Amino acid sequence: MSGDDTNRPVHGTVAGDAYVALPPTAVDATASGPTRLIVAWPGFDPPRAASALATAIPMTGVPVWRVYLDLPGRSPGGLGSGSILETESIEAYCAAVENAARRLPDALAQIRRDLDVPDGPVGLAGFSAGGSRFAGSVHSGYSLTGRSSILWQSANL
Repeated sequence: MSGDDTNRPVHGTVAGDAYVALPPTAVDATASGPTRLIVAWPGFDPPRAASALATAIPMTGVPVWRVYLDLPGRSPGGLGSGSILETESIEAYCAAVENAARRLPDALAQIRRDLDVPDGPVGLAGFSAGGSRFAGSVHSGYSLTGRSSILWQSANL
């Protein structure tokens, strides 16, 4: 990436899922640690898509790349509709979280290449099902680089 491209959102697809990457644009903050990348997932309720989560919570003021990655699959009706109690919805929810965890190493490798981000710790964030995705991986001992951090998880915005 060069020139003005470093100040514009980047849209792409990695490991079969769409993403939106917002560049480090903080004017009053500089990165002080080794983390240069945050990956965030949306939930099954709004904001449901990577682009919607990037718009709702752009994390401006954070001096690192913020990458919003779509979850694989969608829940019929959203979690608040009560449909989560149906077997089909539970299976869709579990499949999305498991598939996101399985795809993450490949997605990170592609994102790092696309954005020219060096290896290092990754900040993880998510909303609803997206939060379950990273929280489950951290609690189960899954490690991206040996060091991961949970930045934000919320059931409600």
